[in-house]
Amino acid sequence: MLLGAKQTRCLDDKDQQLDTAPHLFLLPFLLLILARVYSFGLVSELSAESSGVKTAVLGASYAMALLLLLRKAGVASFLFGKILPLFILAAYAALTCVWSEAPDVVLFRVAHILGLGFVAISTGLWIRGRTWSFFPILLMLMFGMECLSLYYVYFVPTSGLVSPELGHKISRWTGVTQHPNFLGAVCVVSFWSALSCLSQKTKLATRFVAWASVPLSLILLQGSGSRTSMATVFVLAAAAFLMRGTKPFGISMFSKKLSFLLLLTLVVLSLSFAAAPNLVKSIFLPEARIGAEDGLSGRPAIWARGCEALVKNPFGWSFDDLTTYWTYTSFTERYLHFHNGFLDIAVKGGVVAELLLLTLLYLMFRCALRLRVYEPVFAKCFLSFLLCNLIYNITESGFDRETLLWPVLIVVWCCSESLLLVRRGVFKPVLCSGQKEVL
Repeated sequence: MLLGAKQTRCLDDKDQQLDTAPHLFLLPFLLLILARVYSFGLVSELSAESSGVKTAVLGASYAMALLLLLRKAGVASFLFGKILPLFILAAYAALTCVWSEAPDVVLFRVAHILGLGFVAISTGLWIRGRTWSFFPILLMLMFGMECLSLYYVYFVPTSGLVSPELGHKISRWTGVTQHPNFLGAVCVVSFWSALSCLSQKTKLATRFVAWASVPLSLILLQGSGSRTSMATVFVLAAAAFLMRGTKPFGISMFSKKLSFLLLLTLVVLSLSFAAAPNLVKSIFLPEARIGAEDGLSGRPAIWARGCEALVKNPFGWSFDDLTTYWTYTSFTERYLHFHNGFLDIAVKGGVVAELLLLTLLYLMFRCALRLRVYEPVFAKCFLSFLLCNLIYNITESGFDRETLLWPVLIVVWCCSESLLLVRRGVFKPVLCSGQKEVL
């Protein structure tokens, strides 16, 4: 604390302020969400990797965030140190260019990791003094994407649906995204932001949108057929009990135990649903038909192949969408990931990258525990979303792909670190003159 106080005196008030347009520091995050959600006319997950429009929007987001941080380098350096393992991961990913068969793809991934870090820091600088403005803004954006997705499904089916001819047994909804699982991730973020808004006093209009977003998310989830996202939403529904109130993590010991048992039960049921949907449907919904193929869609075989790849090269095959791995193997069936976020990072970056990922997750958990003393409800929202990311990455690969959950988690983590610095006196709560929080 003494060191932090000494460093604070080195930052004058001018460096702490965000000039006359502080919301510019939030704009990179909004552009990032737009690029990660909207398909821009793409119809497959693979085409997103080479989309010029998406790359341009993401590039604008990263470049704007970097320029804003350079203007406020002194105050931004505090948050840079807090999320330093993310930049170390980017450096190690860049190192894998040495043995990669596609170094251009590696550099593309490194740019995404660095850009995500810049956007997270920029948003962290913006949130000072606006603790509960983040969730309503995110909710409005995601609710708009969901409404547009529903419109696409019913009125623009050529873009809003994935037909069986494209490799699925039945038609699945994609909405404004380019893949059904991406639409499921949008629903998860929207559902979470709605619960976060409902866990605190907000304006009537915000609460109305939040309540409308809950059933809309469930409808779109059903149409997308993303079982992993459905399981994640089940966990969020249980975590909603924890997110209520202002005292740190519950009102009484009985409430803590009850909510923990409920959460644990739903986690088990959710993982069972994701792993064995036929068994769960036969027990609870014998007549139901869920919009996705039965079983794990070949995931056990994919996981086994990923474990073999890790054993063959414990230092990683490089962050080049497995191009190097497939170059030195004889398998005819190829894919971009192993449908498990932890395994995917381990295969691409080896033991070093996996340790860095676990370090990131540990620092997030520690930050949430520290934040509960000052902002208990915000900390609960953070913890619930961290848990959702862990569950999501059991059957999907979300740490190193064009998905939504991981970028939002990184941004929320950086915002939480910023709020901690504000509460400890290192940062000053910054608002424009006469400005109030947007709730």
